[in-house]
Amino acid sequence: FLFRRKRKRTRSPIIPRPILLFTDLDGTWVDQSMPSEELKADLNAFHEFWDRFEKPRGSLLCYNTSRCIRDYEKLPKLYPCFRAPDILITGDGTEIRWAVIKDRFLTEGAISSHGHADAAFGRDSEWDS
Repeated sequence: FLFRRKRKRTRSPIIPRPILLFTDLDGTWVDQSMPSEELKADLNAFHEFWDRFEKPRGSLLCYNTSRCIRDYEKLPKLYPCFRAPDILITGDGTEIRWAVIKDRFLTEGAISSHGHADAAFGRDSEWDS
């Protein structure tokens, strides 16, 4: 150990990679009561971060919820600042949907607005047989 050579350290560039973020809804982003101002601020801050840093990298947002699709569809009315994900898993994992706009998958760059108004969810064809 006394004669250990010191190596010159070089820093490799950090290349941002896309991520797949899975998140629950109930107790994480929404609760049973109406959204508070703090929750609205948190949601807006998250979406601002996501749109600025992660979306341009090709990252995908996935909501994984035990709610059925009908219960999920009520959320935008209760939480107007709540945005549609790229992937939606409902019914305790029994239904998987990719968000589509005008019959194109969001992962193909079809998204122009991240809100629910322009979003529709199509079933994953591999799960439908």
